[in-house]
Amino acid sequence: MVRLSLVLIGLALTTTTSADAVSPVLDPPPRTQAVEVGTDIHHPPVDAPIIDPFRPPAQPWLAGNRGVEYDTTDGQVVRASAAGVVTFSGQVGGNVFVTIRHSSDLRTTVGFVTSALVATGDSVERGQPIAIAGTTMHFSARRDGEYIDPTSLFVQGRVVVRLIPERG
Repeated sequence: MVRLSLVLIGLALTTTTSADAVSPVLDPPPRTQAVEVGTDIHHPPVDAPIIDPFRPPAQPWLAGNRGVEYDTTDGQVVRASAAGVVTFSGQVGGNVFVTIRHSSDLRTTVGFVTSALVATGDSVERGQPIAIAGTTMHFSARRDGEYIDPTSLFVQGRVVVRLIPERG
């Protein structure tokens, strides 16, 4: 029986079978298959510090912060965090919001911006300007209708997982 260890080395999810596990540790296995963990690769919508982090409420009707607040400057460009389709662009209670559907279960929203640069139905690419910020801006994310910490979407690369034989 061959003992296998799990090694994380970055940039793709790769697995090997025990038959492949005879390769030396530093050589790539002869047969691998890359699998991307997620389909949406996100970047922060603005280059600004977060001044109020994600604080989910204890109950859906209680106070909290269902996103993050950025300390933006008046007139700062807000960009799409990832590619998608604009599902809402307009005012709610006198405040401007833009919502983008990135996949069937993920939506992000930028809010309390001074103006929207996209319209409902527009396709957007990651990094495309979508709004103009004021002195602060709200960014939230919902997966299957539940709010999640939007900073959890900001991944630097993908992960490679390879099973290798353990010596000894």
